[in-house]
Amino acid sequence: MNNEDIINIGDWVYNDGYGVVVSVHPVFYDIYDYEIYMPEEEKAFDRKFGIRAGVELGYLKRVLIQIKRFCKYDGTPIRKDRMSYGAKDETEKLTSQDYKIIEKAKKDYPKEYGSFLKLNKDVYTRIWAEYSVNSIDTAKRMPEFFSEKIIPELPDRFISDDLYTVMQRHHCPFKLDQPLPLGGGDSAAGKINLVLFYRIGDFSGAKTMFSELQVLSTWKGKYDK
Repeated sequence: MNNEDIINIGDWVYNDGYGVVVSVHPVFYDIYDYEIYMPEEEKAFDRKFGIRAGVELGYLKRVLIQIKRFCKYDGTPIRKDRMSYGAKDETEKLTSQDYKIIEKAKKDYPKEYGSFLKLNKDVYTRIWAEYSVNSIDTAKRMPEFFSEKIIPELPDRFISDDLYTVMQRHHCPFKLDQPLPLGGGDSAAGKINLVLFYRIGDFSGAKTMFSELQVLSTWKGKYDK
């Protein structure tokens, strides 16, 4: 198996099981990604730990692949989480031996293969972006603020530009393009997490199309006993 090859929709691949690629979703750096605001010297250091060279707005971050999985490496059918997703660089194209395993599984498990062919289900995942606010009261009111002011004005499917515009219109106390590193901002009075949900394969150009926004808030003393 080789994960350096181009992977296309309809290809048989291996990612925790043999399956067919249903969709390919390139994810690009967007304004809520902390990495694009890091000093250049920090980017150079962190590239050793997986940050791509040339981290800039609109640059490719990773490629996600939605996979309809049929069978395991030993040829037995996969019965749970048959529709899944994984990173392209963790997904392998197949050798002739792999195809022999798949063909044998089709013959040994015709009922399961028939069910596999009919399987059609969207897969969703999410992006987390974290922000700081300067008071506990602000942190406490953010979920309600977003529920009443921001979310109702977003389209059913929206991109980061839509969210940025609505937040600006309502004078949101933090800006979408000023994220914290995840787990950072310990000195802040409060922190806000924007959780953006999207369907694998739903994007427009370099922008992911989101279908849902949830807002979580924490503040100093919230979890103190």
